[in-house]
Amino acid sequence: MKSKILKLKLVKYAKSSPEVNVWNIFDSEHPHYVHAKRKYGDGMDMSEALIENKNFCLTIDQQRLPFFTFIKRKSLMFHYIDNDNSVYQWSFFWGINIVQKFSCVKDKGEMYKHTIQYAFELKGVMKIFSSIIEIVARKWMEKTWEEDKVLKERYYKFLNHGFRNMQGLPKNVEDRFLKDNKLDVKIPPPRIKGDITSHPFYFRNIPKIFD
Repeated sequence: MKSKILKLKLVKYAKSSPEVNVWNIFDSEHPHYVHAKRKYGDGMDMSEALIENKNFCLTIDQQRLPFFTFIKRKSLMFHYIDNDNSVYQWSFFWGINIVQKFSCVKDKGEMYKHTIQYAFELKGVMKIFSSIIEIVARKWMEKTWEEDKVLKERYYKFLNHGFRNMQGLPKNVEDRFLKDNKLDVKIPPPRIKGDITSHPFYFRNIPKIFD
């Protein structure tokens, strides 16, 4: 039976560059704190990283639906950074293949245009629920953007003023200016806690599993 591709698109504007957009998506610590408690009980639980480097990350993610908070969906999620700093995510929630694309380009003045796209491959009975999936997904996209926008703009401002991750302002004034107008964004991002990488199958823990 032929599948149906449900495509959704959200366009927003913010004072936040492509590098910061990448940082936000690869910051696996923040969803549990920023996206966890929403009005109707939906949100995201703690992500668990399995492997990561400067170009990709594989995590286990769990999300809750609105109202029926006891119903949770879990999936592996693969994140990949393209050459233009677009980020792609692949996941498989409730038997639905999902791919997402997050892109960011310069707009007017200090603003950047952020384009968020979702595509769902619906098969069998899931095609019947296409309209419901679209409504829920659009609200999810909008709410996630609103919550993330604050982080994106704050971090962008933070970096443009010369601050450094986990360090604050450099002691030497000359070190507080951007080199070649490039933001220093590290991927994977520095973390405060080790909860994200505590899974027994995290790649650095694998030697403890196999001989």
